[in-house]
Amino acid sequence: IVEAVVQFQSRALAELFPATGPAKGVVLGEITKALEAQAKRVADYRNYQLTVIDKTYFPESDRLLWGVGYAGSMFRKVYRDPLLRQNVARLIKAADFLVPYSATTLQDASRYTHVIPYSQFEMKQLQDSGFYSDTDLGIPSSTRDADDSQDLRDAQDKTEGKAENDLREEDREHVVYEMVVDYLVPGIEGGKVLPYVLSVERDSLKTIAIRRGWKESDHDRRRRVQVVHYPFIRGDGFYGLGLLHMAAGLGQAGTGALRVILDNAAWAALQGGFKSKDAKLPTQVKRAPGLWTDTEMTSEELSKCFYTPPYKDVPMALFAILELITKMGQRLVNTTETTVGDAKNTGPVGTTVALIEEGAKVQTAVHKRLHFALGEELQLLTELDGEHMPEEGYPYNVPGEPRQVMKADFDDRVDVLPVSDPNIFSQ
Repeated sequence: IVEAVVQFQSRALAELFPATGPAKGVVLGEITKALEAQAKRVADYRNYQLTVIDKTYFPESDRLLWGVGYAGSMFRKVYRDPLLRQNVARLIKAADFLVPYSATTLQDASRYTHVIPYSQFEMKQLQDSGFYSDTDLGIPSSTRDADDSQDLRDAQDKTEGKAENDLREEDREHVVYEMVVDYLVPGIEGGKVLPYVLSVERDSLKTIAIRRGWKESDHDRRRRVQVVHYPFIRGDGFYGLGLLHMAAGLGQAGTGALRVILDNAAWAALQGGFKSKDAKLPTQVKRAPGLWTDTEMTSEELSKCFYTPPYKDVPMALFAILELITKMGQRLVNTTETTVGDAKNTGPVGTTVALIEEGAKVQTAVHKRLHFALGEELQLLTELDGEHMPEEGYPYNVPGEPRQVMKADFDDRVDVLPVSDPNIFSQ
């Protein structure tokens, strides 16, 4: 499973996030030189923001793909950071994103909630900036035991080598539930139920922010979804299925078979047995290679006082079972390039290319889902760029020359899409 996740992460990272940036500009409608130049400015600015300005975007993308591979679902929230004053896309773990049981997609979910931990210093900054109301929230509780995902967090902490201990008061975190929900605010909008974003602090249960959940220019007041879902394989429900869901059974079976082999080998190599109580030996006998221990018994008496069961070497059937389970698991998660590695290198080029394409179909299907999600994310970022761009534009530098992008560049004549192409199975 680990091998499959590492291979998936490496392939997807190279495909979706090249060094020059993940975005490209596309002209919608008739292509002219002016529109091509506009598309290039928008794409260059988008890549400049993600590769130069936002230092956390690529590391979080790396973590996102790892989580997608093993857990099946990760999320990204696209928003205007009130402290950095820039448009950002931040990672959300599946354990920190809650939806109703009946939800299948973000668009049709009646509500969804992002569980956000803030340090006390961050919360004070957000309150001072006006992002949250200036309300006394007190000292947050020491743990996150109230979360349903505590068991998962404990397992992750154990894997990362974190020790369970109580934090200092100043290191404890406020936990905010940011809920996107259809809500009736008394005395506003004629008593209509509209989409709002409500933020509630967990320990105090105080509402610290209520914001509109639609675009200011949208007269229909439709819900604005600013979270993107990255799935590995879609199942019947909301969350995706990862390699742990598909291959954990085979992984446990393989681990069990390996443990049986090791136990058999240990018994065969370090043989033990039964000893008569009449054996005249020192109280404590330490056996080691090349060490002879004195005893008052004769060799005949020793042979009668000790009995060694008939231990056998590890049966070959166990190795065959382990090999079978391993091959089944590798075939399921597509970790081996058998179609390429087993093919003769004397065959026609077209046959070899066909084998490579056939072996990459599973990865290509996953990349298509990620390509679609990344496209949604880039579109949301571009929309925010158009909303927050100054009228006079924004100057920035790229290798070789200075550039400037204008607010008018972010109109509906140009779209921003991922550079990745899931239909191409090799570089």
